[in-house]
Amino acid sequence: MLPAKLTRPSGAGLIARERLFRNLDRMRGGRCIWVSGPAGAGKTSLISSWLETNKHKTVWYQIDAGDEDPATVFHYFHLLPKTITRRRVELPHLTPEYLPALEAFIRRFFEAFFALFKTPFVLIFDNCQEARAESSLPLILDGALNALPEGGLIICLSREEPPPALARWRADHTFKYIGWDELRFTEAEAEALARRAGEKDAAIIHTINSLTRGWAVGLR
Repeated sequence: MLPAKLTRPSGAGLIARERLFRNLDRMRGGRCIWVSGPAGAGKTSLISSWLETNKHKTVWYQIDAGDEDPATVFHYFHLLPKTITRRRVELPHLTPEYLPALEAFIRRFFEAFFALFKTPFVLIFDNCQEARAESSLPLILDGALNALPEGGLIICLSREEPPPALARWRADHTFKYIGWDELRFTEAEAEALARRAGEKDAAIIHTINSLTRGWAVGLR
């Protein structure tokens, strides 16, 4: 059993947001999709439900404050090979002698990690707003993007814009973006969600969606 931070949230029973699914399908050929919006905007639900519609191998990593220590990040990544392959795999270990050249170690680690996958595959980093600029997390995200092979995709979910450490990626044509304006529930999506909760009055649904400006949690 994997810890909760490595377990993909279930997408079963969620509203299928076909409008955004089509956007994600078009972006699938890129290297990274950055999904940005406030808490409760439906980022995790969107990606979880989209992943339910395809058969790609996925790895979900939920970032938290404890991950500011790079050794913690790689400890958790070492737990994943058993879920990917039955053969014995030895990934590089972050020992003290590698710390002065951390960037090179990160690149080497993810090259070995991604070699475990048959393409296509998706690696999701959730709660990327926790990747503070002064921590090693932006460096880890950058290293993962550098090592990503063709056919792999990284999706980052965040309440904030990409950190400065990823500025060069944001300018790259393989870096895709879904923002708050796109995440807002349309009238049709709000109606589908409300009807599941038992509300059928279209005028009430319209009023609530207008007041919450399409904010998923507010609508609920």
